[in-house]
Amino acid sequence: MNCPICSQGMTQLFTFPELPVSARTSADLAFMYCEPCSHGSLGVAVDATGDLVTGKSASATRCIQVFAEFVKSYCKGAHTVIDIGGNDSSLLEMF
Repeated sequence: MNCPICSQGMTQLFTFPELPVSARTSADLAFMYCEPCSHGSLGVAVDATGDLVTGKSASATRCIQVFAEFVKSYCKGAHTVIDIGGNDSSLLEMF
């Protein structure tokens, strides 16, 4: 897995075998870490319902784009971005 921030390879630091991500779903998740830029994320994304993400709808993609535009307009000159939540790094990729 390559880092969505700097495109370098990420290292698996530890795993969460059969982690219950919702009342109906469990998954083998791994925490991935990028040494060059210090970015960390789960190896797979989990949506708000607890299901594993396999793709994004057009409306979800548009919502992320609108939010990124809002952040960029109010945070000019910021050197750090923290994306807490979705874990697929799609918001970070827009910065």
